[in-house]
Amino acid sequence: MNKALYLFVIGLLCFSATNAQEFSFGVKGGPSYVSGGQITGRVGGGSDFGGTVEADSQFKYHVGGFFELRYKKFLLRPELIYSAMETEFGFPTRPSTYAIEKISVPLLIGYNVWGPVDIYAGPAYQNILEVSLEGNEPDQPVPWLLKQG
Repeated sequence: MNKALYLFVIGLLCFSATNAQEFSFGVKGGPSYVSGGQITGRVGGGSDFGGTVEADSQFKYHVGGFFELRYKKFLLRPELIYSAMETEFGFPTRPSTYAIEKISVPLLIGYNVWGPVDIYAGPAYQNILEVSLEGNEPDQPVPWLLKQG
């Protein structure tokens, strides 16, 4: 009986210690939606497109993780987030897709206002991994690109 009580008290203390941790970590993710942008062409100069094409935004995603350190009501939360964004331009002859992939590393400082409500602010480092514009390749080779000096 004493052993059972002793093990129960030790288990309760260990459970309390794990619940009183001042750090946590987790994953985050969701949809990315880019809006806005337009391309205006002009007649001449190798182009016969003279209109304006608005961007057709596409849903992509972002995914990442965070580590949070709490001290009383203050928080320090570094994150690592990968984002993919895409926009499509519907040109009359063929559509063109503009895509960006980037990594963001925000270092957020926060304050717990009340219960589950926190306020965060801080700097973020961003590194663009890849930018591509597909579908805008010329149908014919451009003559001045083929000349050699």
